[in-house]
Amino acid sequence: MSGLEPRSERDELARELETETALAMVRKIGRDVGRGFDSWREVGDLLCSRTAPDEEKDSILRAVGIARDECPHPLWNSVYLYLFFPGLRGLHRAKRRWGEDGPEEFWQDLVAAFLESVRRFDVGRWPDRIAARLLGHTRKRLHRRCEPRWEARRSERPLEPRDLEIAGATPGIDWASLELGEVRESELRSLAAARDSGVIGEADYHLLVGTCVYGRSSAEIARERGVSDEGLRKRKQRARAAVMAWRRKG
Repeated sequence: MSGLEPRSERDELARELETETALAMVRKIGRDVGRGFDSWREVGDLLCSRTAPDEEKDSILRAVGIARDECPHPLWNSVYLYLFFPGLRGLHRAKRRWGEDGPEEFWQDLVAAFLESVRRFDVGRWPDRIAARLLGHTRKRLHRRCEPRWEARRSERPLEPRDLEIAGATPGIDWASLELGEVRESELRSLAAARDSGVIGEADYHLLVGTCVYGRSSAEIARERGVSDEGLRKRKQRARAAVMAWRRKG
């Protein structure tokens, strides 16, 4: 959520959900709950409505959860992010003090915690108050993600020369360069596994390989694809968050 621009971010998610695949998904949800939904915007508006009964909102979210479990697809991540965007934005604002690394990094942690909560959520076990429960689970997971960093910062101290000796470091040797090939191979295998498991799509796989493995800039890839740099950076953030949540689950 670059610069924390909620309206443009949610609009971008909505555009991702205008593909034929996404529209087929929402029409199925409409049939399952007896509503004639033609877009995810309609679903999002109903879930944000203060007049719609809570029972109706839960029935829609139950249908979404069941459909996600029956037919896994990377688009479900965008569906959940779009539908829960107002709640996630509120949680980001309420817990902003937890984000000691800045709002961008904190947003990625929040999205990763949310997507992990979505994957672990069992609508059969928790059939009501689904939105409140999901956001509550997200808050708890977000706290667990942030807590080790708080502890690490409290215990930080400057490195002494003796520390390097204990760690086995030898001045003059570029360990990072020596290990770069192994790190790249490991990351490539992990991203390929995430793609093959349906966590990310082919386009996001190549985006993460280009930027995270080979260090290409988002701006360069955006020019090649003919899309905006800002839009591509946001897409990269969501893909990274999805992979991070998947890795934690594994």
